[in-house]
Amino acid sequence: MITLLHFIFGFCVGFVGVIPPGLLNLTAAKISVKQSRRAAIVFALGAAVVVIAQVYVGVFFSKLLNDNPDILITLEKFAIAVFIALSIFFFIKARLDNSPEIQPVDKSDVKLFSQGIILSALNIFPIPFYIGFSSFLAGRGLFTFEYPMAHLFILGAL
Repeated sequence: MITLLHFIFGFCVGFVGVIPPGLLNLTAAKISVKQSRRAAIVFALGAAVVVIAQVYVGVFFSKLLNDNPDILITLEKFAIAVFIALSIFFFIKARLDNSPEIQPVDKSDVKLFSQGIILSALNIFPIPFYIGFSSFLAGRGLFTFEYPMAHLFILGAL
């Protein structure tokens, strides 16, 4: 029963993570409207490949943080510096970018799949999301980091 519970927790957390509109959801919707539903599914499959790795990193990084809370303070300082630098970079880039709008063209399945992989890899926000939820569940005694349980959580999130 506890193994099924880990899978259900992974599924629920993955479902909650997918509901809000974000970069990947809106890109898949745009591809579906401008090209076809099949093209959007190919894009989503490419994105899902990277999500597996992100959930895996998130869950096992959560274990590291639960074992060593001093690392969290260092990460917070690093994250603040990175977010400030990215904010400045994108603000300057937006002010200087006056390029004309590019018209979309039909893409092959390989290009759509790799576009899904690339955009999903650039979207690193699922990692802290899964770190937070797995830490929350572990703190309540509902999640264990052992081999079959953590992998069922990851499979459910996929």
